[in-house]
Amino acid sequence: MGKLVVVTAAHNEEIHLPHSIRALVQACESANCSWEQVIVLDRCTDRSETIARDFSKKHPNITIHAKTRVRWKHTYAQNLQIGFEYAVKTKADYFTVVDADIVLEKDYFAKVMPAIGSPRTASASGILITAPLHQTVYSSIYRAWERSYRIGLHVAAWGASRVYHMEPLLSVGGFADFASPDTELDIRLSHRGFRHRIIPEAKAYHIRDLSIGNSLKAQVKLGISRHELGVPFHTTVLHGIFRFRPGLIAGHLIGAVGEEREPSPRPV
Repeated sequence: MGKLVVVTAAHNEEIHLPHSIRALVQACESANCSWEQVIVLDRCTDRSETIARDFSKKHPNITIHAKTRVRWKHTYAQNLQIGFEYAVKTKADYFTVVDADIVLEKDYFAKVMPAIGSPRTASASGILITAPLHQTVYSSIYRAWERSYRIGLHVAAWGASRVYHMEPLLSVGGFADFASPDTELDIRLSHRGFRHRIIPEAKAYHIRDLSIGNSLKAQVKLGISRHELGVPFHTTVLHGIFRFRPGLIAGHLIGAVGEEREPSPRPV
């Protein structure tokens, strides 16, 4: 099936990282392929580095990259590019982004990787399901909303659990310095005629605890990203109203007010 390189970016993820790595190792070993994971530790001040290095001692496939300097405006985008450059260096056939708060089912890669067989298919992913470590009334409401999100709409192609074929990524130079680097990458790949496939049978779980506060923060960040990517404001307003996501509208406005008059970011 070829070689798979996985990048996991972590900033103070001591709570989630052990769950994510254990599941990832099982998923990689079940895929019957050669694999490596590079964990990018982004200026962690908790036990994330200790946890990651303990796992790397048990699993030689795991490499640690401790990042001490931020060279891009969007540090998460830089982390993904670090992983991509590692995949290029190690001659990987496939590249995957699995965030530190994502837990994959054991057969995730076994189901997703065969879907990237078509020459015009750049990537594939399963379904991302919210499953916080601690269930609350709000998380139950959120999960109900999440299920309704898929009714009558295309299922979102979540970058947090996506598998890319390396050839299309090489053709566009990997990730660029944007708030939503996976979405921006999708745009560039689609302009070149590539597509993304969704495999509903493959499942990944988002285990971060939910609250109204962090949900609104995520919406605002996404709204800023939509402005950065050139999404029309009226489209964001309609989406924010229809999907009950007011933070999107606020974020889009914040992005417009704080916009710097500089050329668009480019891959580094």
